Order: sequence, then structure tokens, then C-alpha cells
Amino acid sequence: AGLEKYIDKKGAKYAYYVGCTASYRQINIAIATCRIFEKLGIDFTLVGDEVCCGSPFFRIGSVTTAKDLMKKNLEIFKDFDMVFFSCAGCYRTFFVDYPKWIEEDELPFKTKHAFEMLSELIVKEKIKFKPNKELKGKVVTYHDPCHTGRHFGLDMEQRMIEKSKNLMIDMRKVKKQIEEWYDKPRIILRKLEEDVGTKFVEMYRIKMDSMCCGAGGGVRAGYPDFSLRTSSLRCDEANAINADILTTECPFCWRNLSDANKLYNHELQVLGILEMISEYDLLEVLEEPTHEDIVAIIGRAI
Repeated sequence: AGLEKYIDKKGAKYAYYVGCTASYRQINIAIATCRIFEKLGIDFTLVGDEVCCGSPFFRIGSVTTAKDLMKKNLEIFKDFDMVFFSCAGCYRTFFVDYPKWIEEDELPFKTKHAFEMLSELIVKEKIKFKPNKELKGKVVTYHDPCHTGRHFGLDMEQRMIEKSKNLMIDMRKVKKQIEEWYDKPRIILRKLEEDVGTKFVEMYRIKMDSMCCGAGGGVRAGYPDFSLRTSSLRCDEANAINADILTTECPFCWRNLSDANKLYNHELQVLGILEMISEYDLLEVLEEPTHEDIVAIIGRAI
């Protein structure tokens, strides 16, 4: 897939954890992420010894296997300053699950989804997007993945409650942080609207109330017909707002939405946000991110 040059680069401070889905099925997501990192001037590497994050095993209760995989990944990535992700499920596993099973208070490295990096660079005015005649005027919407959506939102709420010294915690602060988290991919989509000429329109169910794509929790594997019909209902919501492009930032959501789109003739274009930016060559770098930009954690409970 042309990613060989990124594998086990010596001296890299940052790693990109690809995950099983983007490694073997949705390779397009991994390619797009690597190209964007390269264009940003980020000195990153893919790790040849990467193993499964353990998410499927945590979900079915096979904790021993999940913990074995966790220990291997913690050892493999321990010397990196930052580990990036493009898979919502893998990111959720590292960020939410791993800390519950390790003796230390926190992971030995920082974590960040690729869309966080782009969102933060937009806010800092270090990147913008190029106009594109093919995309101008197209209606774009966004599907919130469960793993980086509700799962993150509930975990952030729990972390803030645990750290609070006051039982009467101001839930407005909790809701504000969750809202800031959900806004990250939307910052990118609004910037695309401003620079490229697309039109960003939300679906009816979003953020903490977002509809599942139907793929997770073993549903796609165990009940494929039900899974795809569920995904088709989500595509119906995109059709209801006359969307041309349905975006998401989860390879598993991408797969299920794409399959349902074709099976039920929804006539949508299903793309990852980073995939769209890469495929249409939209990224324009005004200033390369510094080490501080890369390792900063903004708008998320650490």
C-alpha cells in the first residue's frame, strides 16, 4: 500500500497506531492518515510489531487475552512521546480501557486521534484548505462514532466526577468539556465549509444522542443483516438532509455505512474526514506543527 517507508523509522518521537481494521481492510484510511501526517511535516513511524489493541476481547469479556495484548502494546509504544490513532475503537481502548487495568496512574505516552491534531492546528491558524470545484456546494454531514462519541463522553464525565473535591459538581462544566470534545471534528468540517465551499449540515441524531452505525459490539459479525439494516437507517438520516457526502472518523463505521449505502442505494459518498482531505488534496500547511503542538492535550479530560 506504499506505507513501507513509514515502518520502524529510527529516531521518530511519534507513532501512528494503525489498528487491525485500517491495516487489513480499510487501508485507504491508513494511507490518508499517513499522507496528511507527512504533509504536516510530522516525523512519525508505524511500528512493525503492533498487535491488536484488544478491544474485541475486552468487549466479550476475554479479559486475560485483552490484558496480554495491552501489555505488549504498552511495551512497544512506551518510548514514544505521542501515539496517534485513526480508529475510534482502538483509541477508545487505549484511552478508556487501558488505564483501568494498569498499575500506574496513566499511560507511558500521550494519545491523540488524528482529527484532534487537525482541529487544533485549524484553531491555531497553522493550516487551511484549498478551494475545490468538485466539492463546492456539496452537502456534507458527520456521523459520530460510538467509541469516540458516547464512550468518550461518559468517560470524561466519570473522570471529572472522580477528580472533583465537591460532591455537588457543576455539571455545566462537564457538559462544556464534552461539547468541546464533540466540536473537534466539526471544527474541521466548518473550516472546509469556509475554505472549500462545502455545506456542513447536521443530521437529526448527533453527539451523545447519535445513532450507532450498527457494526460494533459484534453485531456486524453475528447479525450482518440486522447490522446493515441499522446502518441503512442511519443513511436515511443523511438522505433526509439531502447530504451528498456522509463523513465519519471510524474505519468500522466507514465499512458498515459504505456497505449499507451500496446495498440499499442511498447514493451517498461515504468518506472519512481525513480521507476526504487527502483524496481531494485539500490540505494547505501554513506553518508546520511544533513538538508542543503535537503533544498538547486540548479540550479533553486527560
